[in-house]
Amino acid sequence: MELLKVLDQNGQFTGEILDRNIVHEQGLWHGEVFVWVFNNKGDVLVQRRSANKKICPNKLSICAGHIESNNNSITTAKIELEEELGILKDTKDIFYLLTEKTEKKVSEKFINRIFSDIYYVLEDKDISKVKIQKEELSEAFWVNYIDFKKRIIDRDKEISINYALPKFKLLDKIYSKITQ
Repeated sequence: MELLKVLDQNGQFTGEILDRNIVHEQGLWHGEVFVWVFNNKGDVLVQRRSANKKICPNKLSICAGHIESNNNSITTAKIELEEELGILKDTKDIFYLLTEKTEKKVSEKFINRIFSDIYYVLEDKDISKVKIQKEELSEAFWVNYIDFKKRIIDRDKEISINYALPKFKLLDKIYSKITQ
């Protein structure tokens, strides 16, 4: 059972903690993290969700996860990097970008209302050294950031994430610093 803090529409904790399935069924606000992993060439580490996932099986994404009730955002980012990709980072090496409020009705019984804390890390790990969590992912690979950004903007159906365009300004700055 994955317990999540229920948030109000302003992102404040309501005091209620519920199972993840109930949170989604009732369309309650909750927290998630997304971590963009860049290498020194300006590539991003993209992962393919497992075929066994209930939501968006076989779709491409980046490192992400729910903020469980016993964790905070930065700790969740650290845990997700380690669990999903085998990337060990100290929290001081995980950089906060922004929080984004989104909602999407996936189905009648699944409404995703989230406050997503967006982070990035720098990691030059060879792809053969990336250790994926088989229950969550089927593969991970490096992709040029500009190419991946274009696919997101073009609403590529293979990608499970829909990012708001303003966030790209921050990611573009990171990409520019890395590739200069």
